[in-house]
Amino acid sequence: MFKVLAIIAYDGSAFAGFAPQARNSARKDTSALGVSDKIALVLKSVGAVCENIDSDKNTQFASKLESYDDKTSTRCEDLQNLGQSIKNKNLLLSAGRTDKGVHARNMPICFFLPQRRDLGRLREILNAKLYPHIFCKVLRFVAQDFHPRFLALSRTYCYIASKTAPNPFYARFVAWEDYGEFARVKEALGYFRGTHDFRLFCKGDLESKSSVREIFSIYCKETSGNLAKRASSQSSQSSRLLIVRICAQGFLRAQVRLMLGAVFAYGRGEMSLESLRAQIDAKMPTSKIPASKIPIYRVPVSPNGLYFENARYEKY
Repeated sequence: MFKVLAIIAYDGSAFAGFAPQARNSARKDTSALGVSDKIALVLKSVGAVCENIDSDKNTQFASKLESYDDKTSTRCEDLQNLGQSIKNKNLLLSAGRTDKGVHARNMPICFFLPQRRDLGRLREILNAKLYPHIFCKVLRFVAQDFHPRFLALSRTYCYIASKTAPNPFYARFVAWEDYGEFARVKEALGYFRGTHDFRLFCKGDLESKSSVREIFSIYCKETSGNLAKRASSQSSQSSRLLIVRICAQGFLRAQVRLMLGAVFAYGRGEMSLESLRAQIDAKMPTSKIPASKIPIYRVPVSPNGLYFENARYEKY
């Protein structure tokens, strides 16, 4: 079996998220499918498979992961989940799983070929079958022990928002969000850098997972460039876009959208800095205000402005 790394881009508004949607796998309507469902169907049609049945290779990979010296909380979780992941034979190995409506620009995924093939020609065939919502940018052979999720050193997400309604041709890709004053947004984002307990910025039950994550970097800017002018439904003079990029080793479910929801609330003056910083550290402020009166902001921003930007690896 030959392992192949693919870098794909996709329009998340056309799917029900990245994860498999087993109940809807037989439906032709792509909005009821996960991105991985569509890719798995196409891979099967060209003779590729989504998981390697060679248990010896899985054992070798597990042993290699055990040898890591830098066992951060995220790495330890990955080690604990490895056995279950292999047992369940996930349909598609990927660097992450985006929610419904979230896009990807450079999502690493892996699949297997029973025999060596011309990857240039295979990419052409895949793109013809994946059109119009998914595009394969790169195909390359990788080692059997490469895993796009467990070996990722960092992941970056990008969010694009406009205070005014985007024109219809950009509405699926630019979020219509009132983020308030840019200076306040920039100030608030700075408090997320570093290691924090993000349990209050997570959707769903954490169960035994750690909610501690490290944010490596956050970049934001407000621009009135060509993209802003093309995306706006207003006059080009008033069109501006907010662009935010967040890089971390890993993220909790809906973490980025909940983070930005709170940041934008602060930008609009609806949340105090004390409350925001307390929520970042997953504790209530040390003040005389009753706990019931201190807001914990749990409204995520809309998904259509969010993009999985890329994942970084040591070798690839």
